[in-house]
Amino acid sequence: MNTAQIQIKDLSVRFADFFALQNLSLNVPAGSFLAVVGPNGAGKSTLLKVLLGLQTEYTGDVTIFGQHIASVPPEWIGYVPQFKTMDRRFPAVSIELVLTGLDRVWPWKGKEESRNKALQAMEQAGAEHLADRPIRKLSGGELQRVTLARALLRDP
Repeated sequence: MNTAQIQIKDLSVRFADFFALQNLSLNVPAGSFLAVVGPNGAGKSTLLKVLLGLQTEYTGDVTIFGQHIASVPPEWIGYVPQFKTMDRRFPAVSIELVLTGLDRVWPWKGKEESRNKALQAMEQAGAEHLADRPIRKLSGGELQRVTLARALLRDP
């Protein structure tokens, strides 16, 4: 039995005549964490795009919990972007942003049980006190906590 939660074998991603990744292989054992560190242009974002299913042109084999990346259900992966381009003037409160993680639609309209689940995710991320605060009034760190709660909402 393979105990790797992420297994990558000979992953290569090529853009025209440039390899963003070349022959990358790694195993991330179940229950562990992986930090991807490197200089600009080293392929970190490309690797994440492959794992998220956003970069589909590659060679090699990528599996998560034994399933090929193309067949992995979206709720298996929680992703927290940097949100550098998010317009903070967007008229939403924090819990509404978290709730878009359930249905990925705006405006969110749902049941009270969904709101309760969102509040639980916000509590996990240390952001429950921000639930009704407009996103335009959040600091950068507070926004990251809210975004983390959004990623945790589906219990990835």
